[in-house]
Amino acid sequence: MTVKCASIDAFGAVAQHFKTGMVVDKICIQMDAFLEDGSHEATISVIRALAVAVPHSTNRLHGYLLTKIFMLTSITLTGHDIQRRHERANVLCEALRALDATDLPATSVRDQLLPSIQNLLKDLDALDPAHKEALEIIGRERSGGTLESLSKVMGAHLGIASSVSSFFGESSLLAKKEGIEQHDPAGPTNTEPNQQTQPESTRFGRIMRGGFGDILRGQSKGQ
Repeated sequence: MTVKCASIDAFGAVAQHFKTGMVVDKICIQMDAFLEDGSHEATISVIRALAVAVPHSTNRLHGYLLTKIFMLTSITLTGHDIQRRHERANVLCEALRALDATDLPATSVRDQLLPSIQNLLKDLDALDPAHKEALEIIGRERSGGTLESLSKVMGAHLGIASSVSSFFGESSLLAKKEGIEQHDPAGPTNTEPNQQTQPESTRFGRIMRGGFGDILRGQSKGQ
């Protein structure tokens, strides 16, 4: 098993440095073979190796990893060794956080990312509190992922809101703008610069969350 895990880590390193389609396809095929082993150790090693490679890998590998995470989270492990459930949940959370910092397609967010988060949140005993909080934040932000992607395509530079509620709600940008116009006889206030930062700040938040995986792992070991 030690040799197998070392081989998995080696393929993960290859994924960080080689991005051609043929190499990525071979990596996916080999990782499938490791996952078919079915052992806990092999599964953990595969997900961890691919998660580490996410910032340096291709969209093809991102999609492959997300598909595997969705499949793994769909399998209920209730009743198994709590330590293994805890380790498995942690590595899956770290992988999801890494993927959240990338530009995932809206369909992947809807069909795989969000369901994976929901599946992990069903087993709260296996989740670290920090991971639970991070998943809930990702879930809230990504639940509007389709509209956010649409706003980027239609012109995020114009300050289009990333969700309907943020635009039309009582405390929304529109309500605030109307309130300013009603109370300021001098005319409307130019809020465009502030609105421009909305999509960028959302993506920056995802990237920052994805970069705190090492900190969370350190906290878990300390506990």
